[in-house]
Amino acid sequence: MKNLIFIIVLVFNILNFAITQDSLAFKTDKELTRYIYSNSNLNEITTGYFLDYISDFNDSTISNYLSTNTFINSNGEDYYHIARIIENSDINENFKTDSVLFPIYTNFYSTNYKNDLNVPIMAFDLIMNQLNNEKRNELNNWTSVQPYNALSNIDLIEKKIQFVAILLDSLMYSKDKVFLYFDNNTIKTDNEIEKIEILVSKNKYSLYPNERLALDFLENGNNQLIITLYYTNGNTFTNIQNVKYFDYDEFRNSTKSEITDLQNWVDFIGTSQYFNSDNETQHYIEYSILYGCNRNQIKKPFILLAGWGTNTPDYSINSYYAWPSSISKLIGQSNELEGFIQDLYDKGFDVIFARFLPPNASIKKNVREFKNFIHYINDIKEGHEENIICGYSAGALCTKLTLLEMEHDHMNYNSPHPHTKLFVSFDGENKGANIPLGLQHLVDYLWRYEYNNTALETGKGMYALYFILNAPLTAELLHYFYTETGSGDYPGQAHHPIRTMYLNYQSSKNHIKNTHNLDYPSFSRNISISNGASNNDYYLEPAIYPFPPNDGYTFLNQMNLRRKWRASFLAGGDYEVFYFKKKRAFGPWYVEYGAKTRDPLIIDNSPGGMIFLQENPLVGAVKIFRWAVWGWVDEALPRPIFSFTPTLFTHDIRNYSYPASSHLIYNTRENHLNYDNIGDLQMEDDENNKFSSIGYPHLYYPLNHYTITPFDALWTNNYNTVHLTSGVNSFEFDSDYFYSERWSESRGQIKNFIMDETDHWTLYLQNRNIGENTNGSVYYADFEADDDVFIGDSVTQRTDFKGFSVKSNAVVNVQAGNTIHFVDEIELIGSFHAFNGIVECEIDGFSGMAIKDKNLLEKIDPKKVNTSGSNIYNVQTQINLFPNPNTNEFQIEIKNIDKSEIFEFQVYDNFGKLMVSDKAYNGCKIKHSLQKGLYIIKINSQYSCISQKLFIE
Repeated sequence: MKNLIFIIVLVFNILNFAITQDSLAFKTDKELTRYIYSNSNLNEITTGYFLDYISDFNDSTISNYLSTNTFINSNGEDYYHIARIIENSDINENFKTDSVLFPIYTNFYSTNYKNDLNVPIMAFDLIMNQLNNEKRNELNNWTSVQPYNALSNIDLIEKKIQFVAILLDSLMYSKDKVFLYFDNNTIKTDNEIEKIEILVSKNKYSLYPNERLALDFLENGNNQLIITLYYTNGNTFTNIQNVKYFDYDEFRNSTKSEITDLQNWVDFIGTSQYFNSDNETQHYIEYSILYGCNRNQIKKPFILLAGWGTNTPDYSINSYYAWPSSISKLIGQSNELEGFIQDLYDKGFDVIFARFLPPNASIKKNVREFKNFIHYINDIKEGHEENIICGYSAGALCTKLTLLEMEHDHMNYNSPHPHTKLFVSFDGENKGANIPLGLQHLVDYLWRYEYNNTALETGKGMYALYFILNAPLTAELLHYFYTETGSGDYPGQAHHPIRTMYLNYQSSKNHIKNTHNLDYPSFSRNISISNGASNNDYYLEPAIYPFPPNDGYTFLNQMNLRRKWRASFLAGGDYEVFYFKKKRAFGPWYVEYGAKTRDPLIIDNSPGGMIFLQENPLVGAVKIFRWAVWGWVDEALPRPIFSFTPTLFTHDIRNYSYPASSHLIYNTRENHLNYDNIGDLQMEDDENNKFSSIGYPHLYYPLNHYTITPFDALWTNNYNTVHLTSGVNSFEFDSDYFYSERWSESRGQIKNFIMDETDHWTLYLQNRNIGENTNGSVYYADFEADDDVFIGDSVTQRTDFKGFSVKSNAVVNVQAGNTIHFVDEIELIGSFHAFNGIVECEIDGFSGMAIKDKNLLEKIDPKKVNTSGSNIYNVQTQINLFPNPNTNEFQIEIKNIDKSEIFEFQVYDNFGKLMVSDKAYNGCKIKHSLQKGLYIIKINSQYSCISQKLFIE
């Protein structure tokens, strides 16, 4: 490494008579290499490229690039690896990788999908020299501190390296603006090139020097390119390259159609905004609403909150990787649960999908935003149906803390009630997430020691990995964090200090009503979904595979001549999860970078939701390591991370125990947490009746189930499925190749489980004391069910230990489409209205939802005067709000209605507080005295209810 001074202590024996110690100092490895070969005239005996000039050289370093008679697979990433080989073997130091790539990547990262993107074809065809085996063995046993004896031609052999590939392996850009080219800067060969020919799907395309070839022949998706160099002397050379291409224009037009049957979302940006302490990064909520029952306003809210996401402060990186994911993509992912969102819509729910930007900011910041968002939803919704909130992954942690804090502030400061009846934790990392420490240290090592130059693509990628690993939300989630790992002298492990601060803050929000269930909301029913297995007796053979064994597992290992690396999964006892070692010249190995644990809780091999290697940005470090650090590694097995969200951490299981090895061993089925009812338990002895989907702790722990888990109901599978998406993994026998199948039977089970818990068809009112936790204020609640309503104690097996009570300060309305059943343990002191009647919900007279107006899917831009409203069916009704922004007056014009039409409007501040409520007629001027800032104006006419942004300058 540059600027790294190596102090080399040389100890050697001279003729067995005396021991002499000497010291030499070299600033770099290259200085040492020049010294040991200083007796040889390498310019005369080599072609100018001497492979043994590379301190870490071994034969596997170039094995993939040697000239062969058959085609070899190459890719753009290989270029950086082979370029480093050429740069470091160039005895005259004429070739510099940065000098070639810097202008190329400067162009890449300055593009904006409108300019032409020129993608180079990179090629090498060089004869290089290396030591023959006899001479290499001789020099490896050299014991003198003096330079090697002079080399001659007979000590060397020739190796021919050939390589050709397009620099990029994946690309998303406007199809008519991408061009291939090559010139003297991108091609380094011993022979002149006449042309380059590309064969794609039986079609040939020719490219000549200093010309351009349009890449419009590529298809969206994977393309196999057979690239052939034609030399002027008649020789040829061919490589095969796979390129993944997506047309940017088609992508922009299709992202809103990713939800196949759900087109009528209305998008908004932010209900409240603020700047963080450094006043640089804006943090806000982006959300979309799918109004149910043709209402055009919120009545029956079901809020879905996204979790952690990839994002960096570098716009060029975010643009290149399409970070963060679009909200429509996240919605589409949610709907993969066999039409989950479609079912919610069909049952009359107003589906509200929300996410934070940036998606990896601190949980406390997210809580501040989400609390205001819930207040806003409660203020604008029609009626008094209580909220249902489903938090995905880190979104579950935000929801949990937000509801807990709202309850705390309501009980202590009379702040607004959360008005939420059900909280669904979907793969929430309630006790912490897991990324193997060895992998975390690998990312840290690669950025700090190898690729800390963001001018190059690899450096950009490593910066992105390093940033998202160290993002606030990542550090708050992880059970163990790499910065807290011990060393060889002081082994140990711990989570990041900001996770401690987050957990302490959460504990401070406990209140008198949640003493039985600390750190969790108590006003709502809480359930938990886990895509992890119920135990680690996996259905593959052997039983533990592919979980790492208890004594650890090395997933990356590489040993070169003077450097070696190893990264491992956690194991019991003292264990080195990562090291980078160097060998002193003629001396011993020493640890340059090491991380060692002591008796850790082994979670790398515990059952949990898995993230596949190719889908997790952090484990992309393994891929970078495989091709970028001096040769192909000896071991780099693409095993998925099976315990990203350990099952026991997801459900917050509290009664597990583990042996001295600290290995998590627990079976949720054996602990009676995986049974829908008592009949399932009785059938468990039958091998044909293995129930795996759900569990209700109240069945077997009616008095103290909170000592087992804080959740009222659990969902756990018999096998691991992919974190959040619930897909199942597959693999090829006798190999380590894993891939994800989109289909999984668990998807439908999860969807049905959540839908049942919403009580949309049959409503069970029990274990509720409505009005009890309202701090004296009046509490309103509306309930409805398409079929029957059951009220009282033991109306369902899932919770059977309390009845139903309406306190004096409560107003409750209950509607059943069929029958209302009153059972035991009912107390109706307050205002209680129960009635039968059809629950009306018009779905616009057709199955599914067709596109009414694609413009309604565009974001509401507050800077535009004309914005789309939220009337998703009556698209003929359009509203203009002008001028916007304004100073002291504005006009509202509702098209297609009479000028004298009277309508109501309300203006809310960015915290959801009502500022103005009045009536006006169409087109009149409305004067106001509002302060500068962002407001939301809600306009109600007999035709529609529409919300828009209002800016006051």
